[in-house]
Order: sequence, then structure tokens, then C-alpha cells
Amino acid sequence: LPRLVARLSQVPSLGERLTDPALQAGLRLLNQAQDSPFFQDSVITHIDIMNAERFLVRTRRGRLIVGASLVGIDKKLEVFPAIDEALRSRARRAEYVDVSVENQIIVKTTARTTQGADRLQKRGGDSGQVR
Repeated sequence: LPRLVARLSQVPSLGERLTDPALQAGLRLLNQAQDSPFFQDSVITHIDIMNAERFLVRTRRGRLIVGASLVGIDKKLEVFPAIDEALRSRARRAEYVDVSVENQIIVKTTARTTQGADRLQKRGGDSGQVR
């Protein structure tokens, strides 16, 4: 099972039933993901529960921000190959993909750094640090 991380409003006592709405929504999301073809191929390893409506889902393929419901998410995930190809052609990588907004896909990117193993670059002036 994936790791669920939630910021609860109060720390529960040992044996106490967890009733936090965000945690319950996270468990519903996990249940819905079992029926999604995308998540059957991209196993969820970690879910950060931001609130009852937004989750940061980590898979082996990367990080997704999803909403409380996965309804319609499969259509959005079908365009992932096109997003991946566009990022590769621009030498960028996705930091995360936000599919929580209706009718939108938001891709936060970072520059992809590529450097040959035989080339070391000094950082910090004369500090002696190498990368």
C-alpha cells in the first residue's frame, strides 16, 4: 500500500477511529485509483493529502496533483505522451503535473541539466566544490 501523509487538525489517541475528512477523501481517492488504467500501470507509492480536495500523488513515473475525484482523469492522462515529447524537445522535465483543475492540465517544469560524466563543473568560485 502507498504511504498516506496527512496534516491532521488533532493528534488521535491510540486505537481511535480516524474521522478527518481529508484522510477519508484520500482513502476514497486510493480506492478510485484501483479502477483507473493509468494507476494500474503507474503504481502509487505516496499520497500527500493537502486537503480534502487536493492530493499530491507520487508514482514511479513522477508527481501528480489530483482532485478529490478521479472522474475524467483518464482522458487527461491520455495526453501524457504528448506532454512528455514536448518537454523532451525543449530539454525540460516535469516537476509535477496538476490534473486537479477541470478542463486543464498544468505542467510545472524545471530545466533538465545534462552534462557528460567526464566534465566536472566548479561551483561557488574557489570553494573547491565540484559537481
